[in-house]
Amino acid sequence: MKFTHYQPTKVIFNELETLPELVLEYGKKCLLITPEPIEVLKPLFDRTEKILRDKGIEVISYNKVTPNPLTSIVDGAIELINENPVDVIVALGGGSSIDTAKVVSYYASNKGVNWNEVFSATNSINYSLVNKEKLPLIAIPTTSGTGSQCTQAAVITNTETHMKTTLFNTQFFPDKALVDPSLMMTLPYMMTAYTAFDAFCHLSEAYCNARLSPMLKPLCIDAMKNIITTLPKIKAENSLEHREVLAFSDTIAGIVLSNGGANIPHCVGEYISSMMPKVSHGASLAVVYKAFVE
Repeated sequence: MKFTHYQPTKVIFNELETLPELVLEYGKKCLLITPEPIEVLKPLFDRTEKILRDKGIEVISYNKVTPNPLTSIVDGAIELINENPVDVIVALGGGSSIDTAKVVSYYASNKGVNWNEVFSATNSINYSLVNKEKLPLIAIPTTSGTGSQCTQAAVITNTETHMKTTLFNTQFFPDKALVDPSLMMTLPYMMTAYTAFDAFCHLSEAYCNARLSPMLKPLCIDAMKNIITTLPKIKAENSLEHREVLAFSDTIAGIVLSNGGANIPHCVGEYISSMMPKVSHGASLAVVYKAFVE
């Protein structure tokens, strides 16, 4: 039996109030990367900022992340860090915020990203690329679907070509993942379904790949079962208990994906949402998944 299992991210579950002490491990000034503010998310952002500021932590806010984050969004965050140096980055949101923060944390010390070089080197995970000045990253997901809080991948859209590309680097793994299911309580059901199906695809696609570690296969099966049984329950009753099951399953899905990799649905889904950005990632997977299974 030969396999490799690597998961350097420390996962803290259901303890959002510990965020200040996690930040203070690195310093007293952080960049908070979030999606563009909308009414349903504003209380979450305000709550997080208050938790930090109450402990004397200076917060620089960057709230310009859009779905399918563009290279220009990453560039803007790096420019802000150049003007206001920080000790640590906190990513709060779905996969778009966390993916943006991964690239920002890695390239901020370089004062910018050479996108032509980055996009030409995405065929494999390069374990030799090490940036000793990379900024620490704490990821706080607000959806249960992308698993990005536990992966070494970041999906970024080229502003000029509108093509989505998955970038890989082992230093993209967040240092800490703070998973608090209470943050998902206000997520509308349809978005809950899309993101949960994304997590299911992470699990099932990785399970089909030969390189998935046998350590993870039992967890993979359990997480798939949990998503299948829990998603209909949330439609009937939006309880914290159900949200915990999905958040836990999504975290397992991220760990599984980081070790087993994706398969055809994700490849085709990225083309769909590149051409039609208004189609959510989870919806693009649903479009192709039935044909993939058949």
